[in-house]
Amino acid sequence: MAHDTTDDGMRASRRAFLKATGVATAAATTGAGVGTATAQPDVDSLIGNLTLEQKAAQMTQVAISSFEAEPAESNVPDSFGVDTVGEYFSELGIGSILSGGAEPPSFDANEVAQGINALQEYNLNNADHDIPFLYGVDATHGNGLLEGATVFPQRLNMGATRDLDLIAEAERHTSDAAASMGAHWTFAPTTDLQRDPRWGRFFEGISEDPKLEADVSRVRAQALEDDDRLTACVKHFAAYSIPNNGNDRAPASTSMRDLRTNILPPYREALESEPGTVMVNSGAINGIPAHASHWLLTTLLRDTYGYEGMVVSDWDDLNRMITNHDYAPDFETATEMAINAGIDMYMIGNGGDAPGPVQFIDTVVGLVEDGAIPMARIDEAVRRILELKIDLGLFEQPTVDESRIGNVLGGAQEASETMAKESLVLLKNDADTLPLSGDESVLLTGPGVDGDGNNTRALMQHGGWTLGWQGASAGGPYPRQNLLEDELRARVGSLTHVPTSYENTT
Repeated sequence: MAHDTTDDGMRASRRAFLKATGVATAAATTGAGVGTATAQPDVDSLIGNLTLEQKAAQMTQVAISSFEAEPAESNVPDSFGVDTVGEYFSELGIGSILSGGAEPPSFDANEVAQGINALQEYNLNNADHDIPFLYGVDATHGNGLLEGATVFPQRLNMGATRDLDLIAEAERHTSDAAASMGAHWTFAPTTDLQRDPRWGRFFEGISEDPKLEADVSRVRAQALEDDDRLTACVKHFAAYSIPNNGNDRAPASTSMRDLRTNILPPYREALESEPGTVMVNSGAINGIPAHASHWLLTTLLRDTYGYEGMVVSDWDDLNRMITNHDYAPDFETATEMAINAGIDMYMIGNGGDAPGPVQFIDTVVGLVEDGAIPMARIDEAVRRILELKIDLGLFEQPTVDESRIGNVLGGAQEASETMAKESLVLLKNDADTLPLSGDESVLLTGPGVDGDGNNTRALMQHGGWTLGWQGASAGGPYPRQNLLEDELRARVGSLTHVPTSYENTT
């Protein structure tokens, strides 16, 4: 894909240009789709024409998992199709949808592009306003949401390469691939410092070294925004990866010196790239949930760091202030705390007992009417959301060219292979065991090969956020890959499987 450049060869961002000049443009050639292009709208006019309910809806993001129709009266539907989506757009006018856990409504690239376009057109034809929705995905190490996509080694491997140019090349492909699918937003880069291997998401981080974490996170944020139709998300602000007990979404205790010297600098460095969004830590810092911390989300992020983009919660995290942290007595109080602290958009999952979009919108409206949340705070949040949609060109061109993904899917194979090789960890070859001559009889064992004929090494080889939250299922589909079993069988005299298993006794 061709890009405009400045005289010094640096990429000229259309978003940066619009922010600097305020000039309205015609439809962007990058990502042009089947919708009708319009001139850039005036944000003040947009906000002025929205009711309080519609403003609260713009602050709402709901998860989708299927394009099949299902009634929308439930908390959040497991399915989400054009036949029933009217209750979310014409009645509620929600501002964003997401496919969480790297699992879109379909693993087929064409189906996803067509389905998102159909939802966007339905939204624009049925809502009481002409505001397109944002579509967010977890394209965290490549666009690992689609069958046949190229995924890259995990984030910990990226850090092990210490190769910023290679990492940038990989993330530029991710940007292109996600935007070509119809996504506008990827929830990456993870910028959490790695210290505690007990933490189940340790593989998502880059390094235990603040300088390396900062350098890689800055490069990743820049490259993920390479496509003008996609925005990055620096997460999880802040101190997410140092929970006291090693559990996910748990409290962290840290000194202010350690926080300012080691933990915060990588986030600040990533923010220098001016990413469109920031996601908040699901845990608590020194007794206060991050989502309720005005110091963290306003004093530090806005006033000290000068961040001007949009802040999104993590999955159901307003409700977690009740269930996880025992900090708020009810959802109304949690919502008041979070929005006043600086949350601009609430990410709502698709299941469980957490309040859904209707309750969130009604709660926001009630809090504003009661004076608990100032209208100015709501307008501030909605302004950031609308400005992001304008910057991404969604008003100019709300849909994606459905033929574009075919030219992108499965690309950057050389970059993926090089990254895998550069992230290898070498062991001492004491007995000159390696290299193999090719005549050996080799035993392949461990839980990576099960006894039912399903090769789960495909799952283990790629890990989480690959065609699913915990990785691809044993039966596939799979991204582009060479399996360890196949490679060994082609290189040794004989290969024997002795599968193992384990029991979870906890």
